[in-house]
Amino acid sequence: MIRGGQTLKARSLAALIALLTVSGTAYGHSPGDNSKDGLKGLVASSALVISGRVARVVYQTSQPTNEEPQGVPHTFVTYEISEVIRGKLDSKLLTLRFPGGADGRGGVYMDTSSPAFATGQTDILFIRPGGSEDCPLVGCVDGRFRISDKAVFNAWGVPVVEASPRLRVGGKPRFDLNVMEVPRPSFDQLIRRPEIKAQVDRTMPNMSVEEMRKRYESEAPKSTMVTYGLAPQAQRGADVMGPAASAIETFPPAMTPEAFATAVRKVSAEIPLPQGGQVTSADPTRAFTVKSPTVADIRANPGKPASMPEEALSLREGDDLQKSGPTTPAPIAPTTPITPGRVIPTLPR
Repeated sequence: MIRGGQTLKARSLAALIALLTVSGTAYGHSPGDNSKDGLKGLVASSALVISGRVARVVYQTSQPTNEEPQGVPHTFVTYEISEVIRGKLDSKLLTLRFPGGADGRGGVYMDTSSPAFATGQTDILFIRPGGSEDCPLVGCVDGRFRISDKAVFNAWGVPVVEASPRLRVGGKPRFDLNVMEVPRPSFDQLIRRPEIKAQVDRTMPNMSVEEMRKRYESEAPKSTMVTYGLAPQAQRGADVMGPAASAIETFPPAMTPEAFATAVRKVSAEIPLPQGGQVTSADPTRAFTVKSPTVADIRANPGKPASMPEEALSLREGDDLQKSGPTTPAPIAPTTPITPGRVIPTLPR
């Protein structure tokens, strides 16, 4: 009986650690349209184009306001700069602030057009001039290009196959690139949440708060790498997704970072830097406020994950992903689909 009771406690505590759910109203803004003008449009609006590696990811919440009494989660990303492709930057480090990120209470706020980050990722960024009240990249997610295995992808993981005169993407998507690093919420923040308290009262009535705290701090991971890519079942082929589809179009291999940077330099030489001041580094230690975002009342539709952007779905080549039919992003948690622009749950692994 005692052994069984201990097992129940352990399972209940595991459930407590895993039960990091949040729901609420969503906020978002429209994606930028700079990419429609190809590389020229991105370069023309960029005061700085850099290649660098994500050295640090920090989440901070803006100061409360009348419109946002809880503040809005933001992500501060520090890059180690390997090359300045356009513009000027004196430092080897640059910190940028993005809307969205972990809220410190076990939830993640996903802005509809802002990228997510994890330590170690390598990117080419097109950055707007001056300070930013919103996203610092040109077109926000449009201004981020991923580098992996000596190839360039757009922010959604679709290969970039041409950059001049037009910006062309297509081929097999790398959904495995779509990950974000989420820190463990503090025990005190977690235990204050009504649904967690209800879970504790129901399953662990005899466990002290201090015992729960000790177990949580020793067993829960410090951070979690959350994937929001292709649903695993979508990779199994026609038995899940229906009859195999033929290739719509085939594409050449993805551009190398060197070829992409060369194309950027060529276009940049023809276009002067925009007015508006140099790019400045954000400070995650300073308190900040943000303008109230537009409320988009987007609610979850259980069992029906939202689709990826159209360009990620319409540009596929005749490989296994193409044959498996339309693709959808995977749920972050086994029971919760991704809905862009809503606060979503995360599960430690």
